[in-house]
Amino acid sequence: MMKVAKMTPILILILLHACQCQNQSGNDAGFTDEKTIPVDTNGDGIADGEALESDDIEDTTGDGVPDLTDENNQNNPEENIDPIDASHEQFCLGNGAITNTDNQNVCLDGVASHVFRFGLCACESITPGGSMSIDAFNSDDGPYDPSRLVPDGNLGVNGGFSIDKQATIKGSVFSYAGDMTFGPSSSIDGSLFLNGNLTSNNNTSLDVSRNVFVAGSITNAYQVQGNLYSNTLDDDNAHVQGTSETIDVQVDEPCPCGEKAPINIQQFVSYMDTTNDNIEANFSTDMLSSGEVTFPCGRLFASGFTTSSTIWTIEGRTALFIDGDVILGGLTTNITGELDLFINGSLTLQGAVELGNPNAPAKTRIYVADNINLGASSSINANVYAPNADLFFNGATTIQGSLFAQNLNFGASCTVHFDTAIRHR
Repeated sequence: MMKVAKMTPILILILLHACQCQNQSGNDAGFTDEKTIPVDTNGDGIADGEALESDDIEDTTGDGVPDLTDENNQNNPEENIDPIDASHEQFCLGNGAITNTDNQNVCLDGVASHVFRFGLCACESITPGGSMSIDAFNSDDGPYDPSRLVPDGNLGVNGGFSIDKQATIKGSVFSYAGDMTFGPSSSIDGSLFLNGNLTSNNNTSLDVSRNVFVAGSITNAYQVQGNLYSNTLDDDNAHVQGTSETIDVQVDEPCPCGEKAPINIQQFVSYMDTTNDNIEANFSTDMLSSGEVTFPCGRLFASGFTTSSTIWTIEGRTALFIDGDVILGGLTTNITGELDLFINGSLTLQGAVELGNPNAPAKTRIYVADNINLGASSSINANVYAPNADLFFNGATTIQGSLFAQNLNFGASCTVHFDTAIRHR
């Protein structure tokens, strides 16, 4: 039987991307508005002493960013040298993502884990053309295996989200603006955080295994196995196994976009024009026009280029900075090392694409300032950050890694296997 608790409304802020650099030793680090949230020792986004106690948002590092049940959300202790200022030799002996930032709220060595926290993340919208499935694994424990999943297959969108087919989310769902609608036999294994309304269409069915935080109303008899927290319960038709409580729900933007973007790709690439390892690594930009390139270890710089189908081999730690547009007739990558690719421009892949290491997607990170144009056949085993891109996939799509874009459009079904190993790169 549903238990309804009427109470004086309190304010709950679901803070998703606060400061990572200050006071990392305390679990309330990152919650800077002490009038709103005085103390938050369990990192759940709710002030201590309030009536609500929830384990929905875990913040084991105390950085104000939920680790969403990922036990490995921590910085690599071996990464003690700034990868930007390290010597060529030091850089090649290191490992992990190389990123820079002009956002004072984000530490240099935490940008990759800050950006790639969701299987899918969109600044505006996610539009599925068929069914959608998001789950998660940790490539540090081996390649993707459905028998070794971790509960971290999360979806974030700053706008609304609507799907008229089945959605299977092996994690939690976060939405800042707009309503949400789910198709038949849909499920969320974690919790749902929504600033708008949870609406319905024909044959709508949704089962949420944990809790629902919704600022608006619920217009369908969705199943909530945990508790329901809402600004108003007058129009909520959900079947709630736990309690239903009236609170003031405010969900922050899950995807850091615009002024909150943690990476300025243009400035970063421009900086590497004069601070690179081209000479030390014996790297010539003429190599990029070849049909097969084995990249040396180092921080490499080149101008935009166009070439036919090519094969890239990455055996060490390679960071490639491109100032301008990149047009490839096709691309196959053989990555046993690590690749960080920064493009201050657009990326056009006209032919078949095999990007990243399917056994270790966390070892490939792509950062694109402008748009990405994909060909008909794209196999992505990487983490892609393109906050100004409208990504469109024509056919059925399987991603191993993660996608961050302005808009994500899928012409057919979409399957995402998020690699949580990116959390500590």
